[in-house]
Amino acid sequence: MNRLPAISIIVPIYKVEKYLNRCIDSILAQSFTDYELILVDDGSPDNCPDICDDYVNQDSRIKVIHKENGGLSDARNAGIALAQGEFLGFVDSDDYIEPDMYETLYNDINHFNADISICDFTIVTENEIKKYVSKNVHWSMTGNEAVYYLIGKNLFTVNVWNKLYRKSLFNNIRYPNNCLYEDFHIMYKLLYKANVVVYNSVSKYNYFQRSNSIMGKTSSMPIGKDKIKALEEMTTFFQNCNIENKNEILIGIAKYLLNDIYKMIGHNTLTSNTLYLFYGKSFAKKIYTLIKYDKNFSAKQRIVLKTFIIFPPILETYYRISKGRKVL
Repeated sequence: MNRLPAISIIVPIYKVEKYLNRCIDSILAQSFTDYELILVDDGSPDNCPDICDDYVNQDSRIKVIHKENGGLSDARNAGIALAQGEFLGFVDSDDYIEPDMYETLYNDINHFNADISICDFTIVTENEIKKYVSKNVHWSMTGNEAVYYLIGKNLFTVNVWNKLYRKSLFNNIRYPNNCLYEDFHIMYKLLYKANVVVYNSVSKYNYFQRSNSIMGKTSSMPIGKDKIKALEEMTTFFQNCNIENKNEILIGIAKYLLNDIYKMIGHNTLTSNTLYLFYGKSFAKKIYTLIKYDKNFSAKQRIVLKTFIIFPPILETYYRISKGRKVL
């Protein structure tokens, strides 16, 4: 009987033939070798399916799923269903990782007896590598504390790919299909379920930011009902659970909303994004009611959020008048 791998690494793949070899090669070059690599061909119309099949013939640790196109969430879910490792890792198919990334994450899991291990990442573009500035942070925390540091303090991000997870955390948790901002829907749930989370601020993941990818990777992504739905679910979840720093977490959720508002104001797209206004204003009323009297939510933040609820065009007008200064 074959021994099960320690880690299952899941790579969802769609229209990335230019970058796929770099991604897979970086995984095969890992100093940690006790893993299976699950390549999920999400109905890619280019040469990606053939590239995946070529790699299967090169390394027995590699498995390939060929499926109809169902989107990123569906591809990740297909990989989770097939995974046999005790731990799960995810790598996006246009990104690549440092040779010791999974060794670093796995060692931290063992040293701290953790359920989730987190490292940091460097943003890579077509023309440059954006420098990563280390926070010099390396410590463990409870799952509840990790939720606070994610949402309330932005110590690390919601992205799935710079982390290693105990697979059992995904019991009853899957990515929602047919929506954007999928990581916003599940990361806080995984952290909340974890007993121990370890964060190491060393940069081991290279996040390739190309203009035509799903996230743009984030700069050109439409902000609409999927993001609002994720924030609404997050708010309801923390209203109904027993967690410390609940108010700070709710304020952090409100700041997610405010950051989207500021982004659209800066691009002069706030009032033209009718879908966002429709869903966003309803959610803004809910979150504003919960935190409006909290002293940690500043007067200026209250004003911006309240103005968004009542008459959003004022925000764009104010920005044009005071261009060159911060809105907040």
